[in-house]
Amino acid sequence: MSTPPALPASAIGLDFGTTNSVAALARDGVSTLLEFDAPDGKTTAFRSALCFWEDETARGGIAAEAGP
Repeated sequence: MSTPPALPASAIGLDFGTTNSVAALARDGVSTLLEFDAPDGKTTAFRSALCFWEDETARGGIAAEAGP
């Protein structure tokens, strides 16, 4: 009986910061920050917070302001 070939090891790392968060992919011993589309181009950081405003709307995501 033969052993199947080993698959490359992969992992996703998440850093949930107070203001911003980042995500990274580790594959074959190399870590790379994931990039996200943002209004001003690409970014590796995104807002950690979701704000609820007085007009009862919720805002969050990469383009969200930090607070009212």
